[in-house]
Amino acid sequence: MLKNEVNFAPDAVDKRLVNPLPMNRADSWFSISMDLVRFCLAVTVLVCHIPALQGGFPGWLAHSCVIVFFVISGYFISQSVFTKKMGFRAYAIARLSRLYSVLAPALVLTGILLTVGTMINPPFYAALSRGHEPLRLLLSLVFGQETWFLSASPTSNGPLWSLAFEFWYYALFAGFFFARGLRAKLTVSLLAAAVAGPKILLLLPTWLAGVACCASARRRVPTRQVSRISFAIFAALIICLESAKFEYPFPEGTFPLFHSGSFVSDWMLSLLVAATIYFLHGAVPSSQAPAGLADVARRAGNATFAIYLLHYPLQKFIIATLLPRLPELGHPWMDAICVLPPLLIAGACGLLFESSRPRIAAALDSLLPGTSDRTDSDKRKAA
Repeated sequence: MLKNEVNFAPDAVDKRLVNPLPMNRADSWFSISMDLVRFCLAVTVLVCHIPALQGGFPGWLAHSCVIVFFVISGYFISQSVFTKKMGFRAYAIARLSRLYSVLAPALVLTGILLTVGTMINPPFYAALSRGHEPLRLLLSLVFGQETWFLSASPTSNGPLWSLAFEFWYYALFAGFFFARGLRAKLTVSLLAAAVAGPKILLLLPTWLAGVACCASARRRVPTRQVSRISFAIFAALIICLESAKFEYPFPEGTFPLFHSGSFVSDWMLSLLVAATIYFLHGAVPSSQAPAGLADVARRAGNATFAIYLLHYPLQKFIIATLLPRLPELGHPWMDAICVLPPLLIAGACGLLFESSRPRIAAALDSLLPGTSDRTDSDKRKAA
C-alpha cells in the first residue's frame, strides 16, 4: 500500500547514490574558495540594493547572485546527503535548523525595524509598503510567500523571496531521495510540487544543476591543466552572459512569474556556474590551506546567510531614519553608510546565529517524531 511505501526511515537512503569518499575538508582550497565566493555574492547583493547606485550600478546582478546561490546550495546539500548516509529525519533537522536559525531572528528584526521606522518616518515606509505586512511576515515564516503566483515577501525585506524557493527545493529533493520505491518518490515529490507551484518549479533546474555538479565531481575530475583552462573559459562565459544583461523569456519581476520571469537565461547561468564549480575542484591546489585562512573563510561563509537576509531591512531603516538627518553628505558617504553598518551588523549576527544552530537542532530532535538517526557529530553541529 502507498502508506507503507512512503517510508522515511533512516535506511531509506539510496545506497547506490552514496559516495564513500569524504566530503571536501574545511581547510581545502576548494572549500575556502566556495566560502569566499558565497561571502562575495552576499556583499554584491547588498551593494546592488543601494538606492543611489541603482541607476548606474547593475542592480539586476542581485538576481543573478541568487541563482548562483541556488547552484551552490544544490551542490552542498546533495554532498552532505551523499556522504553522511543520513536518513530523512536527520536531513529535516539539519535543513530546518539551518533555515530557522537565521530566518526567525530575521523576521523579528524586520518587524521591529518596520515598526520603529514607521514611527520615525511614516511617509517612507508608506511608500515602500504594499500592505498586509504582518501577513507577509507570517507567510515567510512558513515559506509560503512565493507559492504558485503569490509574490508576498515583506516589502521591507524583499530578499526573503528566495528562502521560499530554497525550502521547497529541500522538500522536493527529500521526497525523491528518501522515499522508498518509485511510486512513493513520485507521489511525495508531486505533492510537494503541487504546493510549491510553477514559479518555484521553473527555477528548480538551477538548484539541480548544483546536485549534478556534485555527483559528477565525486566520480571524476579532470587533470589540473584541463581544469584550469576549462575554469577560465566558463568563468569568462559567465562574465559575457552577465554583461549582456540577457533576460529571457521575460525580464525578472514580470507578472505573473515575478522572480522566475527570466527562467531560461537563469538556466543558462546555472549550467555555466555548475561547470565552473566542477572544474574548480581540479583547478585549485590539492594541498591543505593555512589554518588561519581557512578559519577566516569559514567565518565569512557562516555570515553569508545572515548578511543576505538582514541587510535589506537594515538599509531601509538607515535610509528612512539616519540619512535625512545628514543632508550635507555626498553620495559616496551615503553609499558607505548604506553598506558598512548593515554589513557589520548582519555579519556579527550571522556568527551569533551560527552558534545557535546546535541548540535548534537539539530542540527539533526532541520534538520531531521517530527515533533519532543523527550521529554524535550531527548532534554537536547540524549538517
